[in-house]
Amino acid sequence: MHSAYYDIDQCPAWDFIVSNRDDREIYPYFLKAAGKRPYEELYNVSTDPGCLHNLVGNGKCTEKLNNLRKEMDKLLKKTKDTRYLDDPTQDDIWETYPRLSGAIRTFPTPLF
Repeated sequence: MHSAYYDIDQCPAWDFIVSNRDDREIYPYFLKAAGKRPYEELYNVSTDPGCLHNLVGNGKCTEKLNNLRKEMDKLLKKTKDTRYLDDPTQDDIWETYPRLSGAIRTFPTPLF
C-alpha cells in the first residue's frame, strides 16, 4: 500500500515510520523522511545535530539567513550555475540542452 516512498530504502526503520505515521510522536519524523522539503532550510548543527528544527522564520536568524542567501547568489553567479540567471527571460535554458534522444518533447498550447 505504501510503495510510493521509493527514495527510502526498505528496512525496519522505513517499515516503522510508515506503519506508525499516524502516531503524533512519529508523524514529524515521517515528514522528515518522506515529506516534501521546504523551500529553505537552516539548522544549527552544533545544538541540533539531527537537523530536526528548521530555523527559517526564526527572527533571531534573519540576518544569518540573508547573508547565506547573498553568499549563495555570489557563488552561483561566479560559477555560472544555470540556477542563477542574470536575465529572467532566459529561463528556458533547461529546454536548450542536448537530449540523449535528440528530441525535445513538445506540449500542446493550453486552451485558456
